[in-house]
Amino acid sequence: MAAGSYDHNPGSAIISAAVDFRRAGYGKPLKAEMLSRVYKEYLPMRARHHPDNQDFQRHLSWACSRVAGASSCLSVVDEDSFVAPDYLIHQTIVGSSPLAAKPIKDAVWSVALEVSGPETYFTLGAAAHYHGQLSVAERAFRKGVDEEDPYCLNGLGVVFVELGNLDLATRYLREAEARGLLEAKFNLANVEWSAGDEESAHERFLELAKSHEFPPAMMNLGLMAARHDEVDQEEHWYRLAAELGHPPAMHNLAILLDRQGDFQEAERWYRKAYSSGLAGSMAALGVCFEDRGDAQGAEAAYSASMHAGFRPAILALGLLLQRQGAIARAEAVYRAGAVAGYVPAMVNLALLLSGTGEVDQAEIWYRRAAEAGSPEAMNSLGILLEDNGNQGEAEKWFLQAGRAGHVEALLNRSELERRLGRINNDESWWSPLFEPRDETE
Repeated sequence: MAAGSYDHNPGSAIISAAVDFRRAGYGKPLKAEMLSRVYKEYLPMRARHHPDNQDFQRHLSWACSRVAGASSCLSVVDEDSFVAPDYLIHQTIVGSSPLAAKPIKDAVWSVALEVSGPETYFTLGAAAHYHGQLSVAERAFRKGVDEEDPYCLNGLGVVFVELGNLDLATRYLREAEARGLLEAKFNLANVEWSAGDEESAHERFLELAKSHEFPPAMMNLGLMAARHDEVDQEEHWYRLAAELGHPPAMHNLAILLDRQGDFQEAERWYRKAYSSGLAGSMAALGVCFEDRGDAQGAEAAYSASMHAGFRPAILALGLLLQRQGAIARAEAVYRAGAVAGYVPAMVNLALLLSGTGEVDQAEIWYRRAAEAGSPEAMNSLGILLEDNGNQGEAEKWFLQAGRAGHVEALLNRSELERRLGRINNDESWWSPLFEPRDETE
């Protein structure tokens, strides 16, 4: 059984707990006691106290056993130490594991914090920061700061930046900078820049760029130059960072070169950025191809970007195909994105289906996108429902879209109110928007 398929299976729950410890940045072998404290969190509530699920040692043995000749899902380090193998972690990264879409359990964070030592404070804090658990990250980094770890000082500074406490952020970043941590100097410069102290930020970026060949600092010097229309300096810094292998600088250099009319070199840098992991760069190249009337080149670029995981390329490719009259292919592109959960693709698919007369299918996708929070889909669903005579539900969707900031939906709702005789022409079009009646209808 694959890790993550833990419904009613305590052995699989143990495996999932082990995977989550690694996702949480705890890379050391796990003691059985750690797993025993959290594995029931991965079982349905109704199954946690079932008698069959109480024998932890038996279920642990199952998790460590080879099944059908395959390797076990939990590797044994010694008689009381275990680790989730790399291939299970990879499955969560690429999204093929059910755990990939689930948050790490609070119990895992709690136990990991409790048993961590100096060698794991930073990795635990960094993982917590990545997963949006700022309070956990702060606690982990503070433990590392107590051990005089400069990386934890830097991490704590970053956490306080995100919490909006720039005084504490600056304090910890300065301490980390004083210990020679380049990342801290860079982060401190970013704090200064965002606070309006561009001169001090520029000095730090310049020192990092010239003395340490630090590509992110070069990138930011290019951005500063762009803000002041210093095109030569902008290109200088982007090019230096790009040649040192910094993908964002490659992308920005390509934009600048294309703007200057050097499309051949721009294309080269877009492709290098894409090859270096920046999937959106190929979509940007697709726009360049479209601007030059090269639909075939644009299609290939958008397709490559889409398959590399850059979701906005789905819309760009679909719209290109629609403009070419390849409606069936455009529908297939939108549908693939919609099925994968990309809400803008759901909206575009519904628009396309509505335009081809497949109103029932359009309603299905409008509804899914609306339920996922798209104001545009809410408004379009309201129009469709009103056209079909379902004025009551149409009004609810117009109201919900309006409250989400969709002005056209407010107008549509107002016109519906007028047609239903609820307001007259002397009333403001927005007046019924937040009346108590709307909360209960």
